[in-house]
Amino acid sequence: MSRSGYRRHVRRILIALLVVLAGCAPTSTDVDQGALAASFLSLDELDRLVARWDQASSLQEAQAAASDAHDQAARLLPGRDGEPQGLILDAVGTDRCARDAHGGSWDDPEARWSEFDAAVEAWSETNNTFPSLVSHPMRVMGWARLTMDAADLDEAHSYAPHAQLHVAITRGALESCGDR
Repeated sequence: MSRSGYRRHVRRILIALLVVLAGCAPTSTDVDQGALAASFLSLDELDRLVARWDQASSLQEAQAAASDAHDQAARLLPGRDGEPQGLILDAVGTDRCARDAHGGSWDDPEARWSEFDAAVEAWSETNNTFPSLVSHPMRVMGWARLTMDAADLDEAHSYAPHAQLHVAITRGALESCGDR
């Protein structure tokens, strides 16, 4: 192969490689890095609150930490009227990783919050309704609500690992958003 033929061949390979890489790279509308960073900071705080809840030495301390965790998880999601949009939607919009992070469409926020209210109301030790909630931050909120109504510290402590699991799942989904 001549030197110019070799260069053309290498150039074609480089162009093909750039086309493939450009197709895989996120566009600026895919992930808002500032909002994604804010979501991670919010999840870090949520981790701390759930740990405080899990390690509480009194029922009142566990319930206070669960209440704070509930409110922190709510910041990640849209309000009942859609405002504010929620940190996760601000960060990643409505693509695949966002569905994994916030649980699908929020076109009708009031309906999503009604599903949450119904799941919390219907929950019992023999009827765990939280798997019906696609949103993992909502599941954290559900376990927090149960803790706020707990009769004793052992019951309050029993809910914290469930909440921690859903914090971790949310974090993993957001990490996949940032890796694209």
